[in-house]
Amino acid sequence: MTDDQRESFALFKFRLISPVLNGLVEKKSTYFQKIALKTYDVPGGGRKNYSPKTIQNWLYDYLNGGFDALKPKKRSDRGNSRIIDASLAKRLINLRKLNLDMTCTLFREKLIKEGHIYAKEVSYSTLYRFLKKHKLLKSNLPDPKPRKRFSYKEVNLLWQGDLMYSVYLKDGKKKRQTYLGDEQQIKKQ
Repeated sequence: MTDDQRESFALFKFRLISPVLNGLVEKKSTYFQKIALKTYDVPGGGRKNYSPKTIQNWLYDYLNGGFDALKPKKRSDRGNSRIIDASLAKRLINLRKLNLDMTCTLFREKLIKEGHIYAKEVSYSTLYRFLKKHKLLKSNLPDPKPRKRFSYKEVNLLWQGDLMYSVYLKDGKKKRQTYLGDEQQIKKQ
């Protein structure tokens, strides 16, 4: 979440609790129950409903910490995987260096087959993010073989065509196969 999104979300929370702060509400619990029945367009979060207890907690957060307490907290472990610990990370890096030519999907399947990880434990996206962070994706690695362009010096020296068999049509008593594609290739048939 960006700082602007965090600020917008805090303003959204403040808007809901401000009638209580300004003394416009006689009974807080009734007010919280009433506004909890509505669905809100939350900045950066789509349409959501909140329980009265959640809204009441926002009020207490504001009273204890001010406006900044209404902003969503940044994750303390941001950028680190909660699933891949240090020992598993070291093993994954070593195994990946031995299998740099594999795609992430094939590498994950190999890890599961060999018992290094469990399918339910480490998802594809978790492994992908981990490999991307350590610059071990196949796309990040230099290409071992130089690739040459396939082209001609002038336009229209090379044409490619495709042929597809289509439906049969009746020609008198005979059935004739129809083709979709390049006329030259069809005549060769």
